[in-house]
Amino acid sequence: MNKLIINSLILILAFCSQAAGQQQLSPEQCRKMALEKNEDLKIAGMQTEKANRMQAAARTLRLPSLSVSGTGIYQNKDFEMEMFLPTQTPNPLTGQLEPNIMVNPLTGEPVFGPDGNPVFNMYAWLPLEISLNGAYLAGISLEQPVYTGGRISAGNQMADLGVEMAEENTRLQLGNTLEEADRAYWTFVSVRGKTMLAEQAVIMLEELVQLASNSYEVGMASRNDLLKAQAELNQARLNRLKAQHGLELSRMDLCRVTGLPFDTKIIVTDTLPDTGSAMQTTTEATSAKAENRPEYQLLLKKIGMQDHQIRMERAEFLP
Repeated sequence: MNKLIINSLILILAFCSQAAGQQQLSPEQCRKMALEKNEDLKIAGMQTEKANRMQAAARTLRLPSLSVSGTGIYQNKDFEMEMFLPTQTPNPLTGQLEPNIMVNPLTGEPVFGPDGNPVFNMYAWLPLEISLNGAYLAGISLEQPVYTGGRISAGNQMADLGVEMAEENTRLQLGNTLEEADRAYWTFVSVRGKTMLAEQAVIMLEELVQLASNSYEVGMASRNDLLKAQAELNQARLNRLKAQHGLELSRMDLCRVTGLPFDTKIIVTDTLPDTGSAMQTTTEATSAKAENRPEYQLLLKKIGMQDHQIRMERAEFLP
């Protein structure tokens, strides 16, 4: 009885572990999981948010800017110094003050000191005592741009183009993510179908080899016919092995795109669409206008960005 219970528990655990490693996918689920997992799409969303913030910052350049500054100085020791200042005497003829320079009585020329400066007859002594206790300086300024040579307008237009480019990049990454998800999904479906065909070919050729062997034993077929059938069977088994390896690689690629663990067993119920519908879809995609593609729009906006950059450089030389 205990052995039966233990075996039942082992079977239940094995079934649960096998079910936990399986994932049933449809094209819609594959797209949804790829959009949630794709890192490039997340980066594009962050770039769009950054462009919106830069656009808001560029709008503020037309507004007045207010700045306040303040400085305080505290010195607990006073500065004491002495200064000797040259004196001046009034000219008796003009009444104006003139430097009281010492004159050589023999030559009548001014007397110069060792430093090359003229010597005065008398100097004024000026003692100074400076205190910086409680010295404060405060200022406030308000600036309003009046004319910047078109630099602000060009900056705002560049910010607008930056937002549009970020949105186009998001649209581009969205399309690439969906395309990659569809490619991985339908590649897996295609390789799975080829694997099933390879398996059927092996089964059919095994029956053919058995018939050829029976015919050879009763003398109704030659040994050459038997060897040909065996060679075809070996080639079919090799093709089946290649198909199985390709199926495993396509499954891991699909797991990478959707963010599933690489050991997940994927179950799909879809088959490849018929050639007519696939050809119609390809024709419709090809006939779409190139102007609507995000790559084309990004190139146009990059050209516009360079034009505004030229305007900003030209504004640097304007008053």
